[in-house]
Amino acid sequence: MKRAVVAGSAVLVAGIAVVVVGSREDPCPTTITFEGRAYVERRTTEGIAAGDMLGSATEAGCAEKGSFTLEFMAHEVDGVAPEVAIVSATDAGAIFLVEGATADDLPPDVGAVLIQ
Repeated sequence: MKRAVVAGSAVLVAGIAVVVVGSREDPCPTTITFEGRAYVERRTTEGIAAGDMLGSATEAGCAEKGSFTLEFMAHEVDGVAPEVAIVSATDAGAIFLVEGATADDLPPDVGAVLIQ
């Protein structure tokens, strides 16, 4: 009888933990915008060279000391339209994909370096 109670409690505790972890959302996600489009940051295994400068992009989010907004220069990714992806010359380990874009929307050599 005691074994059944202990096993039942373990399942209940595990079930509660899954619900709590699964329902957690970022209250202040970082957003990248350029020319009215929203982009999602993806990290890469290799640096992506910044091409021609396109213009000013905005990064907004939260940090330990509160919210922030930063401007940075968006650059082209060779062979990729800015409507699909941009990069920053100051962070070669990141690419910014327009919301909804995937590795399939990139040239194979660029898509292959995305961290999944």
